[in-house]
Amino acid sequence: MSRKTLPPARGKVQHPTLFVPAEVADAAPTAGDERSTRLRRQVSLLQHEYDRLAEENARLREAASLSSNGFCALDRHGMILAANDAFAAFVQTEARALQGIAFVSFLPDRFHQKFLSFIHHVRHAPGAHAMNVPLIAVTGAESAIRIDARSAARDGSTSVSCLITRLSANDRIEGPGGMHGADAFRTIAEYSRDVKMWFDQDGMLLWINKAVEALTGYSSHECFALPDFPSSLVDAGDRCVLNQAYAEALRGGEALDIEMQMFTKTGNRVFVELDFHPMFGADGAQYGFCVSVRSIAERKRMEMEAADAKRHLEKQVRERTSVLHRKNKALHEEVAWHIGMKDLLEASERKFRLLWERSLDGMKLVDEQGITVMVNDAFCTLAGMPREMLIGKPSTIVYAAEERSFFNMVNDRLTTEDASVVMLERQLRMWDDRVVWLELLASPFPGDEEKKFLLIIARDITSRKRIEEKNTLLNAALENRLNDRLAELDSMNIRLSAEMRERIDSEEWIRDFLHHCPIVMYIKDARACMLMANRNFETMFGMNPNSLIGKSNTEIWGPALGEVFDRQDFDVLKNTAPKEYLDTINDRAYLTMKFPIRRKDLPPLVCGYVQDVTDVLAEERAWKLSRQFFERILDALGDLVCVKDSSHRYVLVNDSFVEFTGIPREAIIGHTDRELFDEDVADMIASGDDAVLEKQREFLIEEFMSRKDGMQRRILVKKDIYFDEHDKPFIVNVLRDITELRKEEEEIRAALAREKELNELKSRFVSMVSHEYKTPLTAILSSAELLELFRKSWSEEKVNAHLQKIKRAVETMIEMISDALFLNKMETGRLTVNPNTFELVSFCIMIKDEIQACAPAQKAIEFSSTVTSALVSVDNKFLRYIFTNLLSNAVKYSFADTTIHFDVTIDGQKGVFRVENRGIGIPSDQRERLFEPFFRAPNTGTIPGTGLGLSIVKRCVDSLQGSISVESVENGPTTFTVALPLRVFEQHHDIIRRSRSIHTG
Repeated sequence: MSRKTLPPARGKVQHPTLFVPAEVADAAPTAGDERSTRLRRQVSLLQHEYDRLAEENARLREAASLSSNGFCALDRHGMILAANDAFAAFVQTEARALQGIAFVSFLPDRFHQKFLSFIHHVRHAPGAHAMNVPLIAVTGAESAIRIDARSAARDGSTSVSCLITRLSANDRIEGPGGMHGADAFRTIAEYSRDVKMWFDQDGMLLWINKAVEALTGYSSHECFALPDFPSSLVDAGDRCVLNQAYAEALRGGEALDIEMQMFTKTGNRVFVELDFHPMFGADGAQYGFCVSVRSIAERKRMEMEAADAKRHLEKQVRERTSVLHRKNKALHEEVAWHIGMKDLLEASERKFRLLWERSLDGMKLVDEQGITVMVNDAFCTLAGMPREMLIGKPSTIVYAAEERSFFNMVNDRLTTEDASVVMLERQLRMWDDRVVWLELLASPFPGDEEKKFLLIIARDITSRKRIEEKNTLLNAALENRLNDRLAELDSMNIRLSAEMRERIDSEEWIRDFLHHCPIVMYIKDARACMLMANRNFETMFGMNPNSLIGKSNTEIWGPALGEVFDRQDFDVLKNTAPKEYLDTINDRAYLTMKFPIRRKDLPPLVCGYVQDVTDVLAEERAWKLSRQFFERILDALGDLVCVKDSSHRYVLVNDSFVEFTGIPREAIIGHTDRELFDEDVADMIASGDDAVLEKQREFLIEEFMSRKDGMQRRILVKKDIYFDEHDKPFIVNVLRDITELRKEEEEIRAALAREKELNELKSRFVSMVSHEYKTPLTAILSSAELLELFRKSWSEEKVNAHLQKIKRAVETMIEMISDALFLNKMETGRLTVNPNTFELVSFCIMIKDEIQACAPAQKAIEFSSTVTSALVSVDNKFLRYIFTNLLSNAVKYSFADTTIHFDVTIDGQKGVFRVENRGIGIPSDQRERLFEPFFRAPNTGTIPGTGLGLSIVKRCVDSLQGSISVESVENGPTTFTVALPLRVFEQHHDIIRRSRSIHTG
């Protein structure tokens, strides 16, 4: 190779001058001093050589800066010491900013260790070495480069000089296989539906087909521009797994399959499966590896649906089991309740009889025609007639004609007004001419379905009415006296006013006013000393008013009270408005009104009048205690209680109501329903309140209300009306949460429906047993009769054939009985899972051989497995029931000359078992009932069966905490897939790939 001539250096290069010792430079040349001459010659030669090397170094630096190839120098740790502009353009960073940066920071993670090993090898091995790697710029762009490196000595240490060349697409795929091998690979993989990628022996991406755009949205060119493709499209955790797969593929190990999620161009995730295959040249040396990527989103979706279906089925089983336990318990409780109710009714009847006879109120029971059916002794006494004259007679013989009108009125009100109780007071004339006041109460009395009765309760209130009449007369008299007294007071006020105007400046007027005033009054001067007091002062406090004149408050009441009254009096003198004071004297409470009297050119006076309010305060305190007691009783109730006035505003609520609504009490009182609840709820409540106010009777209503947590609750509301002493109406609401009660009623109805379903199931079982047992019993009977008649004349072969027929019929019956007993044990919980350790593959082959031995010759069973052997721990009894029933059904319902496939897959700690056949199939509208006991699809026709096999399979799978799914087409393939968790101790593989299986005919 010819050596390139370097261009001349631009401008004059300044070189440093060599250091010359002072003793040499200052020495005077002499003819005899040869040593000095030799030293000067050596210094001159060294200076010339140094100038030449410096100029050559400058030319090399300029040449490197003008080169299109990248150049950089690395220390023994792979840190960049110097780099030219071309390399800086590769990584898109300024050249002067690259010094001190690690070269591996521009390489993918999986190349870090490999590059450091490469640098170590270059430093210790002479000659040039090459390596192909992908280079990642600061902006993320990726390009393939070739690094030609050799060691160089610098400052006493060994460094590495690297020449970096960008590779084209052809340079990348030109490998040990040659262009012919690359073209063959691309021809095969270009039109593959799977994504095919080719990596060289350094792990660098060389080629990718067009299928990558359909999977990820990136074109082939965009994939090469992505940094570290495809690792940049997966999560950090999956990236570690992917790097391990790269390393395994580069070692030339076995082909690997891995599954992970990959990001698309739009940011979505897609489940993919990656297959790694090493690639070898004609000489047997590995020159790279191939990666196939395919989407497994549909398979993952089916796996997730299967897992969801498993969880849903497990939840349904738990819920149904819990419901059955509750219903069974509820039925037992209901039976006990009915027995208790019977005893309670008998006791209640005895109590009712005792209450009826000993009641102080007269009670009688009449039918719809008004005929007396039953009366008590109190009613006979009230009517003045014996019981014999009342029973069976119309009600008119008791209270003359007026009682009949009362009976008709009661019937009308009970019918038209939908009232439950009618009550009124009436004055009636009895048959013995006695005129009495009666309080009559009528209410419907429950009888049988065809006949209704009316209960009438009568109470003699004549005495009470007479007292009320006397009270009315007394109230009228008191009212007249009060009016007269008020008139007198008015006239007295007029007279006193006239006298006050006449005696405005006279003390006599004040004394007369004080003495004639009906309340305690007094006047004090500006020093708070008593001037005068009326005679009522002595009556209230026991002090002579005349003896108090001129005395101070301390002299009259003592130091403690005197100080208090002084403070009050001086406070009143400073103000113009009257003031009230509540004082306690000798354990009694007194309310004092004090006000100043202003006089012209005279000091002001203090006037006060006193009232004894001890009894008033006691009554007020008692009323407050009574109200507090009443409110505590309401708050202790579990039911919700609220009271509203006629304008629908809340006046009282208990704690239960506040807790239910979640609204503070102060935010409820004084507000209407429209201010507190939604419009629909408020309208519903208001309609019930209006009905109570209009009809003035009790109502029972069921409503739906939202609790404070937003949950809808069913509420039974009892509405009634209440009138206070001023005849002001109030609406009383008592609310009870009956949500749980209604749920219990629904559960009882569901339990009855389930019991009905169980009875139908028992009937179907009896019908099935009768039908299925008839065929083998008929075969046994016919063969036994034929043997009895012709055994001596038949050959031994024919006799054995009939004996075998009898044996097969007996085995069929035993099998049906075993299935029924096994299903019963699982239903009652008497069958438990007992895991044991065994070899799974040989166990499956043994069951397959047993079924094949009993199958017709036209139906073959083919077995396959992903492993040659697997030592597992699981209950093999349950597995036998699962495989035996699935394979027997496959043989029974498949067409002749077809193959049944039995596949086993071990994936980690999970086993997947598939049984596939081609036969009559399962109708799509019948698949939901496929696992019910005794169910058989309509298209089974005359094929024998009990309908228990798949039901047993489903319960065995559930007991092993697995899942089962079915795919079927009528008159086509049917596949049952069972997935079970296994405890796998040991397994042996031929190769970890799904395409390799073990087949046994």
